[in-house]
Amino acid sequence: MRIPKHLTKRLKNCFFLYILTSLLWFVFRTGTKPSRIAYPCQRAALSQSLVLFAVFPFSFRCIIHFLKYRLNWNAISGLAIALALISAITFSSSVAYDKMLSIRNRIQLKKISAELAGVSVGGMALSSPAQAAVPSPHRVVMVHNSNAASWHNQSIDYWNMISQTAVDDMVYRGLKELTGTSSVSAAWRVLIPNYQPHQKIAIKVNNNNVGFWGDWPTDRDDDIDAIIEPVNAIVKSLQEAFGSDISGADIWVYESYKTFFGASFMDKAIGGIQFYSAQSGGPANTHLTAFSGTAPDSVITFRYNPALSLALNDVVANANYLINIPIVKKHGDGSATLGFKNHYGSIETDYYTSFSTAFHAARFPRTNNDLVDINNNTHIKDKTVLILGDAIIGGRDMNYTPPSLWSTRFASEGTPEMLFFAVDPVAADSVMADLLLWERGSENTANTRNYMLEAMDLGLGVAEVGTWSGASYPNVSATYNNIDFVHVNMDVAGTLSISVTPDAWSMGEVAPGGVRSSAPAEAFTVSNDGTLTGTLSMQITNPGTGWTPGASQGVETYVLRGLFCGDADDPRAYFVSDDVLSATATLSTPSVFGNAALTEDGVSVPPGENVKLWFQFGAPTRTSRATPQNMGVTVAIQPD
Repeated sequence: MRIPKHLTKRLKNCFFLYILTSLLWFVFRTGTKPSRIAYPCQRAALSQSLVLFAVFPFSFRCIIHFLKYRLNWNAISGLAIALALISAITFSSSVAYDKMLSIRNRIQLKKISAELAGVSVGGMALSSPAQAAVPSPHRVVMVHNSNAASWHNQSIDYWNMISQTAVDDMVYRGLKELTGTSSVSAAWRVLIPNYQPHQKIAIKVNNNNVGFWGDWPTDRDDDIDAIIEPVNAIVKSLQEAFGSDISGADIWVYESYKTFFGASFMDKAIGGIQFYSAQSGGPANTHLTAFSGTAPDSVITFRYNPALSLALNDVVANANYLINIPIVKKHGDGSATLGFKNHYGSIETDYYTSFSTAFHAARFPRTNNDLVDINNNTHIKDKTVLILGDAIIGGRDMNYTPPSLWSTRFASEGTPEMLFFAVDPVAADSVMADLLLWERGSENTANTRNYMLEAMDLGLGVAEVGTWSGASYPNVSATYNNIDFVHVNMDVAGTLSISVTPDAWSMGEVAPGGVRSSAPAEAFTVSNDGTLTGTLSMQITNPGTGWTPGASQGVETYVLRGLFCGDADDPRAYFVSDDVLSATATLSTPSVFGNAALTEDGVSVPPGENVKLWFQFGAPTRTSRATPQNMGVTVAIQPD
């Protein structure tokens, strides 16, 4: 069938306008933000725009003919007007698109923040042995060290600009802060109290871009991938803790559908570390692993599609313990790829299942989320002893492109140079997502946070959207209600130390439902013995036998309040709900553990100064306990 000539002409004109619109869209979307070139819609627009250049040689004769004969100024002016209109419409659409996304994201964030605001974790069961072992199960430690990296986008080889010494210092400090200990040996014995000689510890890294297009290189490309320095620091600290009972052969670093770089990763590792991948063709000394599914509970059935079952990587299934080292990265759909998603690399690989569009889309919903299914498996949930989030370089703009500078909040240093430490995987992802949100200013909140909400529903940890304020690092303040957030800036020289005297309060007998406050002679003195100004925090670390701390008195439930004040203050009339202690460390503010009517509080206590600490105890309304109870409270200090 022959197409009429007038219709062919119209089709050509429409095709030209379509290609031109694609080109303008690409220019408007990437002109002010080149990193958007990696987005699928921009890549599609670019490929379509290239048609203009591809057909140019074939249009050359028409162009010569157009220039040789008398110009049709009416046609030219009409074309110019059409181009101007297309440009205006495309530009307006681009701006409107950004505005609509921003409004949607703010609404989503407000909704999720409101949902989480009323959550109490006082009675939450601890989901893993590691959470039960540490003094504060929902603690997330953020450690910064400006000596960690010297990369400022001066060349592509960011992996050659990482300081192993600085990363070692960060890991050692983070482990001690996470566990409340004074040495890494003590820290690991908190995290792995029952370690036996030569038990195996698996380490999941994020090498998602190694061989992204099917090529398994032994040298490095410039996309963001794992660096070896955090792995080395972890292994050093383990060997310091367990000595000859652990060797490099007991450390299994693994990937599933990716492999490893040779010279820039494996060759720089501590001797003896074993590397496993399910992909053949990687560097020498890479062991091949599989997905046998023979270990008990090593096959995951996904709730979004009960017909789909995938086996775990045999490395995970056969290891005794697990350490997860994700990279803090923004994802192409407006979400983030963090600790939970890093375990996509812990499951069986198949282009029709784990690589399918449906499988990847199943990480977004509020229910039946496949990320939650993976991380709720006993081999991952119960074996994980540490989440170590890597934001030394990080991926500010995209998960599968070269890293870019963090230009909003880290303009002076270029990258965060941070590591995150936690045993609560949900809390860890919450805080790492907040870092990206603080830097970028927006996120696809539903895609980023929904899995965290379901994970919290199932008891895997605590989800929260923190309040981050400050124009740029290090001038940042991050506030959480349920997450015990600890910020360590190793650039600040000095020591943190406090003393509390006396070391106990014997309150005597309190009737059921009764309330007992400290007397003036019973007030504690909290002294800043260090060299840094800091803010005090408090938490209940020993709730007592058979009793639970709460916000109101009840059966087997007591309330403990605390107030910091000056020497001459009597705060007994000022205890309110903001002063209630819980199992989560809470930082002092002028109104939390403080009151404007009092002369001092726990905020910004200078070196050499002290404040008084008073308590108020509300006894359970009814209890079956007839013996004396002992409760423990930890007072700590965080640098300002």
